[in-house]
Amino acid sequence: MNSRPTIRMHLRPGSARRRGAVYLAILGVSMIITVIGVSAVLASRVQTRMADSARRAQNAQHAAQSAIEFARLQIKNNAAWRSTYSNNTWVSDVTFAQATFTFKLVDEIDGNLANDVTQPVRLHGKASSGSATRLLSVELAPDASNRMVPVSGTWRQEVQ
Repeated sequence: MNSRPTIRMHLRPGSARRRGAVYLAILGVSMIITVIGVSAVLASRVQTRMADSARRAQNAQHAAQSAIEFARLQIKNNAAWRSTYSNNTWVSDVTFAQATFTFKLVDEIDGNLANDVTQPVRLHGKASSGSATRLLSVELAPDASNRMVPVSGTWRQEVQ
């Protein structure tokens, strides 16, 4: 007869329950740490997106200001600008850095840029950077030397 010795383990009363409770406690703490870690990663992603969106909005704002200055330079360098540009028509886009801008001239009095050189015009500048778009406008009027200069208090940030 081949008999095997029987090993008997004597467990203290309640020790199996204690081991189960410790296991559950460790599992619970691990889950809490995991949730905190995932939350931190998601919060970081949201902050990065917000910062990127703010950067694009700032780029678009600067580009819209550049559109106004670019248009003023085009007007200054072209004596026949009133017949060169069409009323209320955007010119071709100009791209630089991470933005694109355009401008248009609007005769708000009679809708005809070319008929009266003494009439003011509203200059609109529009720029985009990624999903951000900004529009600015200013009224320009001829000064004593017939240069088109911004009329004080007529700058507007427009909603598209």
